[in-house]
Amino acid sequence: TLLTGTAYFGAAAVVGGAVMIWTQAGRRMQAPLQLDAEVVYLSASTSAPWALLAVSSSGSLHLWDLQHSPACRLQASLNPVLHAAASSNTKVLTVRLSDRGLPLALLSDHTALAFHQALSAWVRVADPAFLPSDFASTLGPPRDQGRGAKNELAALQVGAHALAARGPALSSLVGIPPVDQRAFSARH
Repeated sequence: TLLTGTAYFGAAAVVGGAVMIWTQAGRRMQAPLQLDAEVVYLSASTSAPWALLAVSSSGSLHLWDLQHSPACRLQASLNPVLHAAASSNTKVLTVRLSDRGLPLALLSDHTALAFHQALSAWVRVADPAFLPSDFASTLGPPRDQGRGAKNELAALQVGAHALAARGPALSSLVGIPPVDQRAFSARH
């Protein structure tokens, strides 16, 4: 059983792939939602207080807007992320809602992917693999510019760069042969 919620609703994923949703008063908000398989990730976010994300073991992802009449805002597949992770022996650590209410998949190699609805694709927003590339930024992460807001994307990118910097290939950027650097740039 997985549990999540905000100040406005609570949700539980139970055995058999059903998702139960309750109001803040404890009343059932609607009939249970039946997914195609067991739910493996269930997420709600305080920054998008009426959004509920569920991912089933078959890789289907559902994002509901529960504010007025519960509606499925997004239905997508996590299979491209799972396939890419399996081919590189990387594990999916979590799938959750970002601060902006978008699905965000975090992998064990510090890669982060966000689902872009207009493109209908997963977009890599943090990646430690291309640090030696000619196109990698040498600038520091953006500052919050006095607004006090947490910069989630910058934090993900800093984590990816920190992991890459510990890798043997980056012990000395000066020591990378030009041929290898061109290869990194071509892949980037």
